[in-house]
Amino acid sequence: MNYKFDGSKVFFTSDTHFYHGNIIRFCNRPFEDVEMMNETIISNWNNTVGLDDTVFHLGDFCLGGSAEWTKILDRLNGKIYLILGNHDLKNLRQGYVDRFEHVTMQMHIEVDKQKIYLPNNVLFQNVAGEELMNNHHYISAASIVDNLK
Repeated sequence: MNYKFDGSKVFFTSDTHFYHGNIIRFCNRPFEDVEMMNETIISNWNNTVGLDDTVFHLGDFCLGGSAEWTKILDRLNGKIYLILGNHDLKNLRQGYVDRFEHVTMQMHIEVDKQKIYLPNNVLFQNVAGEELMNNHHYISAASIVDNLK
């Protein structure tokens, strides 16, 4: 498969957590409820991403089953590549996989001749067994939420 992309049409995001009511409290997101969060993220997404643009979502897309995933995917612009997060793994058999351009645990891509590695958002361990966060992933997620305020 050819994973080369035009940078003017590529976007990266993660941790949208559609339908995850507790994420509002866990991450201090500026929303009254999950409906407000979903609607704000969808609106901001579609105001930024065009129909033919490419979006790489680095995990924790949505909670719920096929119905919730379908409700969200039906409304989002762009061709979405999903790098599975821990919340996404349990939904592999829910019938949403064919709605994405590609679903995988990790990906190597090239954007405007720049090679990029896209990992999922799981915790990593160092050689001493200590858990380490994938900081790139969580920094980008924090930036996305900040932009929603």
